[in-house]
Amino acid sequence: MSSPSQTDYLNGAIRKSIIPIVRIIKSKSGETTLLGKIKLSSMIPVYDKSVIKEYDINHEIDTKYKNLVFDQLDFINSNKKLIIKYANTLYRQKIKNFSIGYVNQTVNFLLLEEKSKLYNK
Repeated sequence: MSSPSQTDYLNGAIRKSIIPIVRIIKSKSGETTLLGKIKLSSMIPVYDKSVIKEYDINHEIDTKYKNLVFDQLDFINSNKKLIIKYANTLYRQKIKNFSIGYVNQTVNFLLLEEKSKLYNK
């Protein structure tokens, strides 16, 4: 995930999500806010779940950050199917060497998969 940046806006409006970037938004009272983005072009494989350190949001002291993470999590849970669809599409395009700009800027999934199997905690 990543924080919002200038490139996420076009003429003051939040750009739509596209295959390599899912923009995390919150709509309230007709107003839409950009909370962050998921950069699928930078996703990495994890073969051993023990290397993942779980983050317990309930222990977060910073209330503003805690609320942001809850809002992001709510968006992710609500849009899980779309996120997985985009991730799978990008993965297939990359391993099949599609010649599309965003695919060329995507990490080498096959190499990362190979290297991640060698990782020891």
